Amino acid sequence: MLVARSRLVRDLGELGLGPGGAAMVHCRMSALGRVLGGAETVVRALLDALGPDGTLMAYTGWEDEPPEDLGGLDEETRRIYLEEHPAYDPRVALSRRDHGRIPEALRTWPGARHSGHPEAGVAAVGPLAGTLTAAHPLDDAYGAGTPYARLVELGGRVVVLGAPLGTVTLVHHAEAVAEVPANAA
Repeated sequence: MLVARSRLVRDLGELGLGPGGAAMVHCRMSALGRVLGGAETVVRALLDALGPDGTLMAYTGWEDEPPEDLGGLDEETRRIYLEEHPAYDPRVALSRRDHGRIPEALRTWPGARHSGHPEAGVAAVGPLAGTLTAAHPLDDAYGAGTPYARLVELGGRVVVLGAPLGTVTLVHHAEAVAEVPANAA
C-alpha cells in the first residue's frame, strides 16, 4: 500500500502528536511502507502535525567521523587520516547513513539549524530550533547544556516511527545525567 502525507499526518495525530512544542524523531522508513515522496514526505507530515509553532529535531551524527582508535590503523592509513581528513563543518557534513534518511532530510531542510557537534549533533527546524541547537558542548555530548537536555526541559516528545527502541538517542542523555559509566551503558 502506498502511504501518503495526509495519512501520515492523520496517523501522527492519532498517536498524540499535535501542534506546538518540540519533538525528536527516530524513523525507519521501511517500517512505514512505501511512502510517496520518501523522507521529504515524512518530514513534511511531522511538520504538519506539529504546526507552525512546533519544532522538529533529529540526531544527525557525522558520516565521515574518523575512527576512535587511530593507533589501531596501519602507519599509512593513520598518516592519511591525520593529514587529510576534512575538518568537521556542520554546514556540509553528511548525517550518518545508519541513522536513516530523515536526519539528512531535516539537516538540509530550509531554515534548519545544527548544533555543531560532530558525533552527537542534531538538526532542528521550527521556532525552537535555535534554542535546541545552541551551544552544544563538545566535551559532554549528551549531558547538561545539550540539545537533549533542552528537549527535556521544554517538555519535548520523542516520536518513534518503526525504529528500534535501542536507537532512541535520548537514552544517552539519561545515562549522562545518571552518570552511568561508559562501559556499563
